[in-house]
Amino acid sequence: MKVLFNGLQAGNRSGTGVYTRELAKQLVSLGGGIDIRVFWPRDISVPKGVDERFFLPVGAQSTMARLVFDHWTFVTSARETMSDVLHYPCTFAGLRKFRHTVVTIHDISFLRNPAWFRADRALYYRKAIKMTLNRAAMVITGSQYTACDLEEMLGFSRERVRVTPYAARSEFRPLDEAAQQAVRTKYTLPNRFFLCLGTFEPRKNLERCVLAFSQIAAKLSSDLVLAGRWGWKTRGLRAVLNDSPYAGRIHLPGFIMDEDLPAVLSAATALLYPSLYEGFGLPVIEAMACGTPVVVSRASSLPEVAGDAALYVDPYDTEALSQALIALDSEEQLRCTLREKGLQRAKTFSWARTAELTLAVYRELAGK
Repeated sequence: MKVLFNGLQAGNRSGTGVYTRELAKQLVSLGGGIDIRVFWPRDISVPKGVDERFFLPVGAQSTMARLVFDHWTFVTSARETMSDVLHYPCTFAGLRKFRHTVVTIHDISFLRNPAWFRADRALYYRKAIKMTLNRAAMVITGSQYTACDLEEMLGFSRERVRVTPYAARSEFRPLDEAAQQAVRTKYTLPNRFFLCLGTFEPRKNLERCVLAFSQIAAKLSSDLVLAGRWGWKTRGLRAVLNDSPYAGRIHLPGFIMDEDLPAVLSAATALLYPSLYEGFGLPVIEAMACGTPVVVSRASSLPEVAGDAALYVDPYDTEALSQALIALDSEEQLRCTLREKGLQRAKTFSWARTAELTLAVYRELAGK
């Protein structure tokens, strides 16, 4: 069975990029009778420990070059090589049809609440997702929640959706104090801190994190760290940051380099992830794998991912989030319990398993 995998989003600094890199790496390593070729951005290093012959470099640094590849070249290559399956791993497929097209759709938050996005982006995404579903023979999602979302909001049959949960990479594990101190120095982080991780955008609910912290900061020994890139619609977040009486205890180190994430997570008192919507929520599993307690919202896919290993809050209840911060800051036994539960929970997810389930989708579709 011949498979072509579109890995051009491997350089994306988000969960989508992590998924693309890790799945490509595992599929190439898996074997299992699959003849896979991964189209890979020329400026991004091939994953370590894999046979580079399976990775085909593509010069698609510009947006236009990538669009040409996604919408034209990818299908042309499949037809020329008589491939059985095409896989677009980043939510949207190209314009041209191919019989056995697989698309991984990570979430459809742009349909759930278009106000979380810029108007032009939300409009484009709405049109692109409908076109994608018209071309997809099979869809992969990271959670049952997203699979149900596709059926509920777009009428896409659950019979054509397969769920392949994501995972934390092997690098995510509890790291020692020396590693933790190194990242504290590198990013000017306080000794104790609650960590919010991800692009600054409305659905991440960071405004309420700041408000909750500001209400009870005087009772806490941990500061607040918002780590990530500034995204869109951040006026409200900037306002609450400016207005907080404890602005000096709220730290914005910017984007955390991939290689530093395990140490930063290991150093945190807890990960705060009260997101309003997630298709999976990779940082939750990554934090658990590092032995870091997690606070999540009882919303979207997060209960499915975190199970009984997290402290849950209503994402719209700032007071509830404040109480969660107080509890985690002061109760060592609660932190230990969540740490142990999280470590065990993270072990139930693996990228190797994700790849095995993905290969099963290819086989089912191609009949091989």
